Amino acid sequence: MTSIEIKYKLQALKFQEELERRLKRYNPHDYAYFVAQIIEKSFDSLDLQRRFPLHFLLHSIEANCYGEC
Repeated sequence: MTSIEIKYKLQALKFQEELERRLKRYNPHDYAYFVAQIIEKSFDSLDLQRRFPLHFLLHSIEANCYGEC
């Protein structure tokens, strides 16, 4: 593994830890319901799809539930 690959891997891990830390403030059931509403609305709105890509929303639910669900 090159030093650049290691650098990117460490950046990804740091980002994931920060995301989980921020999302842990919310109850997983409430958060999943809130995000599900955004996903449902995004099917009718191209602007919402651009602002909140579906895979980002699903990963945020996963990060919120990690270790709790």
